Amino acid sequence: MYQKLKIRLWTTTFLMLSLIQVVKTQGVENLKFHKEQFTFIAENGKEVKAEKGILLVPENRSNSKSRLIPINFVRFRSISKNPGSPIVYLAGGPGSSGIQTARRSFSLFMALREVSDVIVFDQRGTGDQSMVCPDKIFLPMDMSNIVSWLLPKEKKFFLMLKDQASNVVEGSNEFKNLIDNYNNMSKAKKEEFVKRIKNIEGKGDN
Repeated sequence: MYQKLKIRLWTTTFLMLSLIQVVKTQGVENLKFHKEQFTFIAENGKEVKAEKGILLVPENRSNSKSRLIPINFVRFRSISKNPGSPIVYLAGGPGSSGIQTARRSFSLFMALREVSDVIVFDQRGTGDQSMVCPDKIFLPMDMSNIVSWLLPKEKKFFLMLKDQASNVVEGSNEFKNLIDNYNNMSKAKKEEFVKRIKNIEGKGDN
């Protein structure tokens, strides 16, 4: 289980769809939320009606007296009559602006609206957020332990990594086919592609 979690951590960086059905925040008080209608403008100049807002969340969720910090988000309403669970785009790597990604890859996010609502957000300190973090956390820089954790020597780990790499390639190919042929596909065909991509992402979970 330990090795599998690390593999999933690596591979989800490469997959662009992440379905979040339930979000729970425990021990958090004074949660504040604001949203409004606006016109979202992509880098290519195209426009769409959307919702933008700010969610104020505790900087330290384990501290009931923690200060609140803003998280900017944009929600694209689904155009489906029977939308599925919302699709939340999670930027990979060290974190980046999901809102800016939506501006660059506008057609992709508009395609996803045919299935569900699509939500993008700026992770802490990215996009239009200006943040100063007064608290500091000091971590031991023992590189030998870090390398040992990241690169285990068990053969089973590398076999699992190979399987997950195959899933990434398969999912990427399906995603490319969806984008390349999007304008010529029926709605049912588009939903079939999205379903296949989600199934590929979930391979190896059991």
